[in-house]
Amino acid sequence: MSYKNTNVRGAGITEAQEVALFAQMRSHGAAEEHAYRSMSGADVSGAPMHGIMRRFFALLWEGLDVETALADCEARWRSYADENNAKVKAAPKVKRGPMSGHSVISYRWTDPERFASHEVHLRTMAKMILAPGGREHESAGPHE
Repeated sequence: MSYKNTNVRGAGITEAQEVALFAQMRSHGAAEEHAYRSMSGADVSGAPMHGIMRRFFALLWEGLDVETALADCEARWRSYADENNAKVKAAPKVKRGPMSGHSVISYRWTDPERFASHEVHLRTMAKMILAPGGREHESAGPHE
């Protein structure tokens, strides 16, 4: 591949790092798409996490530092979780049976703290990819 990045974004990274970041973006994008196509409501409600993780690597490619990108992604996740949980709370309740009183879309409840469990992984992957002489070639992604 003889792609030369002439765009202002990503100008501070090597070609190998760019390839590794794009591999991560592709991987998380595919996982997000797969989750959206799932028949499970829980998978569908969790799909935006993959989109946010894809955004994290895009922000790194654009030149943001790791901590700023993580803060942006965490804010987006919390906003999504709050919005989703408001929908769950406002949905009609089950009237009979063992789930009586629970929301009919309770499976869509989203943990606002869930991003914290992914933060360590994202920070580690960023360190591996962006470190000078790092292991860019080994970071093709979790789904490839």
